[in-house]
Amino acid sequence: MKYIVFQQAQFMFAKTLPKVTKWIFAAQTKLLTPRGFDIATHFTPKYNVWDERVCVVPDADFFRCLGTEKATDAKETRKRAEVVTDHIDKFTEAGIMLKSGHELEADLIVTATGLNLLNNFPCNAMGITVDGVPYDAPQAMVHRGVMISDVPCMSFTVGYANGMHACHLRTSLASSILLLPPPPPSLSQIG
Repeated sequence: MKYIVFQQAQFMFAKTLPKVTKWIFAAQTKLLTPRGFDIATHFTPKYNVWDERVCVVPDADFFRCLGTEKATDAKETRKRAEVVTDHIDKFTEAGIMLKSGHELEADLIVTATGLNLLNNFPCNAMGITVDGVPYDAPQAMVHRGVMISDVPCMSFTVGYANGMHACHLRTSLASSILLLPPPPPSLSQIG
């Protein structure tokens, strides 16, 4: 619970004082990255904190990967991880071609570039009809955040946009609603 309260307070602070928040994030990042790391290019976005989602690194392990380590022969050093800030031009057989002309080799590509909702939430591209009537999102109501009015036997869950750790909490709440045991019968029903 304390993490949720802290995250919500941080969100409100960022929206109220965006320049101060941006400075705090930059100062923390400078402390966590190796000396001489190009923070301006890789960790200074053009937008304010929480105008887009924030990548949270609770144990700072991501930043520890940015240093160098000695190779097995102890004479040579190599980068453990590299940050590349650019725009994707296209996917290639080997990975990703960037607009700068640099190609990143990749075995696996995870596309997580933003929060894009489609118009027919939460069904998006699915066409749903109930008794011959198509589902129309603007006309529907969502009950307890997991069920849609007039669409029987369907439920959904969506995490919070401004806190990835809260996604688990949201899913847990949804499952507790959907998996509630039926209420016991009343005395009038029994006898």
